[in-house]
Amino acid sequence: MRSPERVLNSLSEHSKDASYKFERLYRILFNEEMFYVAYQRIYAKEGNMTKGSDGQTIDNMSLKRIEK
Repeated sequence: MRSPERVLNSLSEHSKDASYKFERLYRILFNEEMFYVAYQRIYAKEGNMTKGSDGQTIDNMSLKRIEK
């Protein structure tokens, strides 16, 4: 399995190309480490206190929520 850093960097680069077609993104959700790395990248950024579709903010993030 590729490292979460490499996967996130790749996703970021490909997202700049409007014609790029992402495939099998669901596989990322099975890598628990991915959630830790993604959280580290976004937790301190301004605007991340916006409530999501579940009504929660990033403040409510926890290991229990990741392990769900």
